[in-house]
Amino acid sequence: MSRRPTDLEKELENIGFDVEDDNYDPIMDDEIDNQLVDLEKGNQESILYYNNKKYAAGLVWLTENDVEDPELPRDRAKTISADFYCSRTFVPQSGFGFLKSGHRWGMPSIAAMAADALVGEWHGVFRADNRWLYVAVHADNIAPDGDILFLTENEAYNHFVAESARFKWPKSYIPIDWDIKHSDGEIHIEQIIEGMDPVILKPANSNAVFSGKSNKNIILLCASVFIGLILIFAMAKPLVSAFIPDRIADPTQNIEINNLVVLPPEEAAPETDPVTYLLERAQIPSPIKVLQSCMENFDSLMISIPGWNINKMRCRNNIVESIWSSGVGSLEILRSYIDQFPFRVNKTYGSNGEFLASTTINNFNDLNRNLELSQRQHVLLLLNRRFGGLGALQVRDVLPASYNKPNVRNIKNSDGQEEVQLSINDLPSLKAVLKTNISPIPIKENFNIPGLKFNGIEWDLTNNQWIYDMQIFLYPPNYKLPRN
Repeated sequence: MSRRPTDLEKELENIGFDVEDDNYDPIMDDEIDNQLVDLEKGNQESILYYNNKKYAAGLVWLTENDVEDPELPRDRAKTISADFYCSRTFVPQSGFGFLKSGHRWGMPSIAAMAADALVGEWHGVFRADNRWLYVAVHADNIAPDGDILFLTENEAYNHFVAESARFKWPKSYIPIDWDIKHSDGEIHIEQIIEGMDPVILKPANSNAVFSGKSNKNIILLCASVFIGLILIFAMAKPLVSAFIPDRIADPTQNIEINNLVVLPPEEAAPETDPVTYLLERAQIPSPIKVLQSCMENFDSLMISIPGWNINKMRCRNNIVESIWSSGVGSLEILRSYIDQFPFRVNKTYGSNGEFLASTTINNFNDLNRNLELSQRQHVLLLLNRRFGGLGALQVRDVLPASYNKPNVRNIKNSDGQEEVQLSINDLPSLKAVLKTNISPIPIKENFNIPGLKFNGIEWDLTNNQWIYDMQIFLYPPNYKLPRN
C-alpha cells in the first residue's frame, strides 16, 4: 500500500464523498446485469485459497421470494446462464457461480459462511492466502455486489473506502494494519470457517457436472469408444467360434461322486441407506456444552469499567462478543481497564461510540457429539411442553434446496458399489427462536433434544432478555425408522 489514511472521514472527503449523507441508494438490478456482463467478458478466476483449501468467491447473489419451491434456484441459474447455484439455510437467498470464474461442483461459498457467522448489517475485507475478499451484508442478506475477490490489497482498500462513503455501516471489519479509524477491528477467515456448515455449489447443467464442456466431450467420447468396443467384441465372438473346430469328446467314463459338500450362496451385504450413513459419520455441537462454554466466556468478558455499560453479549458458533456503550465514561478510563481482559480477547472501538470485545471458544470441535435426528411431531410437542410457557416461541420449517433430490457424491462402499451420500444440509429441520427473561442455567436440560444445534445465543442486558436461536434436524418424511 502506498498510503494509509489516518482519519476515515478525512479520507472520504479527499476522494469526493459527503460523509454527512445518511441516505443510502439501494443497489438496483442493473448492477446485477453489470456483474453478468463482466462474466461474459471473462473475469479473472474468483477462487479464494486459505490453508490449502479452495473457496468460491465472486458469486451473483439473489433473494428468493418463493422459499417453498426447491427448484427455483436451479431455474434461476438457467435464466442467467449460471453453471452452479447454492442456497443459504437460514436466509432465503441463493448464489450463482460460473465455470469461467473457476468455480467447481462442491466448492464452499466463503461469502455465505461469513454472512452466516457475522449477523446484521456490516461490510469488511478479509485477508486470504492469495487475494483479498470484500463482503457486504444488508439485513443478513449478501448484497448483489457484496462478494468480490480483489487481486491486490490496494484495490480492496479503495473499494472499501468507496463503499464506506455510500452507506454508514453499523459494523466494519478490516485488516488492523490499514489504520482506518471507526472500524470494528479485523476478523480472520479462520474465525469464520471454524465450526460453520459449508454452503456448497451444486451443478445447474451437464457442463458443470464434468467441470467444463471439453471435459464432458472427452468423457462422452471415451464412453462411446468403450461401448463400441463391447459391441464389436460381442459381434465378433460368434464369427471366431465358427472357425474353431469342435473339441473331441473325452472318452473317459464319468465318475459320479457322492456326498459333495455344497456351500450355501453368500448372503448379499445389506445396503446402507444414506441417512444411516450420515448418522454414522456426522457430528454437531452438544447444546448443553455450548451453553456452558458461552456462559464461561460471558463471565470472562464481563469486566467492571466505570462509566461504561454492557448492552449485549452474543455467542454464535465459536465467536463470543460483548458490546459496550459509554454512559459517563471516557476513552481514557476505558483504556486504563483494557489490560483486565483475558488473553486472546480482541478489543475494538465502533464508529458509533461502542466498544466491542470478542474472543473465540478454544477447542470448539471438542464440544461435538454424534448427530441424532428427531421426528417432526415429537419435536413440536417437546418445544411446546418445554418452552411454551417461558416466553415468545417461534417455530418454522426449513426445507433444504436439495429436498427430495439428495446430493449425489458417488461415494463407494467397501464392495466398490456407488452409493448416495447425504450431507447435514440435505436434511429437513425446524428453526425455533425463544425470547425469554430466563437465563440458560435453570433450563439448560430443556435443550437436550436430538438433532438440536444452536445458531446463536444473545443476552440483551438493557432489558434482561435472552434469545435462543435453535435448529433441530429431522428425519426425512416417510423415512422408515430402524427397529431397536
